[in-house]
Amino acid sequence: MENTVNSRVFLLKNKLGLTDVQFCGRSNISTFTLNKIKNNEKTTPKIYDAIVNAFNVNREWLLNGTGEMFKPVPLEVAHKLGEEAIFENALIKQLSSENNRLQKEVERLWGILGNYLPAKQASANFKKLINLTAPMPLKIAA
Repeated sequence: MENTVNSRVFLLKNKLGLTDVQFCGRSNISTFTLNKIKNNEKTTPKIYDAIVNAFNVNREWLLNGTGEMFKPVPLEVAHKLGEEAIFENALIKQLSSENNRLQKEVERLWGILGNYLPAKQASANFKKLINLTAPMPLKIAA
């Protein structure tokens, strides 16, 4: 691949693991403009500014290929991001633990209910409930 500003746009997009639509949405450029970049057509500096600002990209790297791909993150921002990640991980662990506790409680209650229902009916009801209460994978929004 050539070492052009347009090729570096796609290097950035791939490094970030974004689809064309995601990249365009986050940088507020159109897919039409991204296709122009892909076809090595000229675009305005405003487009490159949008990419630089959206992804904290080093302008020199994007335009000239020199320096690091990303601008350094200020220490206070890095610290804040670290605190949020720690909090998020603790919250995920807490939710997972609570989910496991609730599933055991549901199984216990169905066991009690099974004493009062015919075995076949209790089994069918239990299977339906398990399908409804199966753990859902946690998705973390970006």
